[in-house]
Amino acid sequence: MTDRAIFNKRYTGFTPANTQVWLANGAGVTTTSSTSEEFLAGTDLIQGEVVYVSGLYVLPASAASGVSPNLHQPIGITSEAAPTNSGVTVILDDIAVVSAANLVGETSLTVGEPYYLSKYSGKLTRYSTASGVVTAPSGYAALVNLGTALSTSELHVEIQPSIVLYDQGSSSIITPPSTQNFTAGVNLIKGQVVYVSGIYALPASAASGLPSENYSVVGLTADAASASATVQVILDDVATVSDVNITAASTLVPGQYYYLSKSEGELTPFTSASGTVAASNGYAALVNLGLAITPTALHVQLQPPLELYS
Repeated sequence: MTDRAIFNKRYTGFTPANTQVWLANGAGVTTTSSTSEEFLAGTDLIQGEVVYVSGLYVLPASAASGVSPNLHQPIGITSEAAPTNSGVTVILDDIAVVSAANLVGETSLTVGEPYYLSKYSGKLTRYSTASGVVTAPSGYAALVNLGTALSTSELHVEIQPSIVLYDQGSSSIITPPSTQNFTAGVNLIKGQVVYVSGIYALPASAASGLPSENYSVVGLTADAASASATVQVILDDVATVSDVNITAASTLVPGQYYYLSKSEGELTPFTSASGTVAASNGYAALVNLGLAITPTALHVQLQPPLELYS
C-alpha cells in the first residue's frame, strides 16, 4: 500500500483486480495497517467469518429471525482462523479477505456490490442471490450492511447500524407501522412524501425557492386520501412505494438510500436519470428518507434536512 496527500487529506492506495483504488483514511492521518482488535474465539472460527462480541468472546453473527438480537450486531470480520478460547484478530474497519466459504449463493464477491449479514451464521450475502433475498418473508430479522466488495476476494468493511425487519424475538413482521393521522391538505396518493403545515399534510419538495417547511418531511402516506379527509402517514417503518412516487425510475433499488425529490411528493436516489440532488440542479436541501429493502418497500428513517443553499 502507498499513501498520498490531496487537499490536506491522506489517502491509502492499493490495486485490486489490476485497478488502482484510493481510500480516504482521515484528515492528515496515515493508516499503515488494518483497524482491528484482539478477542477470544467463543467457538471454532474460520478466516473471513462475520462475528459479534459477547463479553471477551466473538461468535458467528446472524441476521436470522428468531435468534437473539445480539447476533444482528456484527463488529467485524476475522482476519484468521482460530480454535475455541484462542486469540483472534477481528477487522473492524478496513479491508478483509473473503472466500467462497464465507459467502452465500456465490463463490466469490461481486466487485462494487454491497454485502449484508446472512441468516446463515458468520456468512455474507448480497441483497439478492440464488439462495434468496434479505427480507422478512425470507426469514431475516435485520438488514445489516457490512461493506462493499473491492475485488472478488476483498471487502471494504464499513458496518452500518442494523435495520430491524422483524419485531425482536418474534417471527412476524412488525404491525402496525409507526403512524400518525393528519388531514390531507390536497388530494394525496399512497406512498407520497409529505410535510405538515398546521393540521394538514401536503406534498413535500426539496426544490430551491420554496420555504424550508416544504422539505421538513414527516413521512410517507400509507394510503390515498381526498383533500380534507384523514390520511395516515408512516413516520418510521416500512412504506410501500410505486412508480408514481419515484422520480425517473419505475422501482426502488434495494440497498440504496432515497432522498426527497424536487418533484412534489416524490423520492429519488442521489443520482438518477433526472439528475443529481445538488444545488446546481435546483435543490434547496438534501433530505434522506430511508433505505430501500425491496423494489417496492422503503424503510422510512427520516434524517434532518441538509441545506444546500444558504
